[in-house]
Amino acid sequence: MKTTNKNNIPEIVIRAMHRTNAAYSRGDADISVTQLISPPRIVNLKEKHYKEMSIDASDAMFMLLGSAVHHIIEAGATDEIVEERLFSDVEGWRLSGAIDLQEEEGKKLFITDYKVTSAFKVIKGDYEDWVLQQNIYAWLIKNNKNRTVQGIRICAIIRDWTRSEIGRKAGYPKAPVVLIDLPVWPYDEIDSYVRNRIKLHQEARLASKIGYPLPDCTISDQWGSETKYAIKKKGAKRATKLYTTREQAELELEDGYEIEPRPGRRARCEGDYCGVAKWCNQFKRERERSGK
Repeated sequence: MKTTNKNNIPEIVIRAMHRTNAAYSRGDADISVTQLISPPRIVNLKEKHYKEMSIDASDAMFMLLGSAVHHIIEAGATDEIVEERLFSDVEGWRLSGAIDLQEEEGKKLFITDYKVTSAFKVIKGDYEDWVLQQNIYAWLIKNNKNRTVQGIRICAIIRDWTRSEIGRKAGYPKAPVVLIDLPVWPYDEIDSYVRNRIKLHQEARLASKIGYPLPDCTISDQWGSETKYAIKKKGAKRATKLYTTREQAELELEDGYEIEPRPGRRARCEGDYCGVAKWCNQFKRERERSGK
């Protein structure tokens, strides 16, 4: 991957970013936990076009900050296990994941992951990706050490926290560091999820090798929303009701009202947060269909 520097960030910072990127490796494995929970289409396109991809240094700053946080936590550890990478063979592949912190509290085992994140994510409470990632780490611990994890926590370090927002926004965190408890899944449930995801990625990798189409990303994968059809008074801005199909809206349409289509979005694709939109034929196909 190429690094651009549009904002003239100091060269020493650029070198630190390159070393940080090199440290984010799945090790001697076929797939990492982070890749496992990612859409197979994105993972394969990234592997295929990695050398052609580029990122500006200013957009990679939060990765560097996250790496710095991990170094600080590692320096403060005593009896805790920090930054341990574990492996497990499943469905013919080797899966790896690096666990930030494992610590004993009495006879209970807890794992904690440190995330540099936004206040918006904490307010929204959308932790699905964190729940998946951490429960797979718990699964790795069970497979490697025959230990059951009793508690999973995220230590969220909020990069855009400001004291003045406390009380002004509902749910705004009261401190720049927040400890979030996540649910622990039963082992069998995690095991089933891991095996199904491995098979999806295996099928996608095979398709990529033999020139078959990659599986499409789901709307959820695309951080998307479906097109809605609003009924509103003619000339008004606000809708009286929203429908998922035009047919439903037409059945409820009355004189003096009109139907306004409100196109769905694919935020991940449109903002190229996946980094591979320019090589994605699904993205091109859906843009052509929407007339964009």
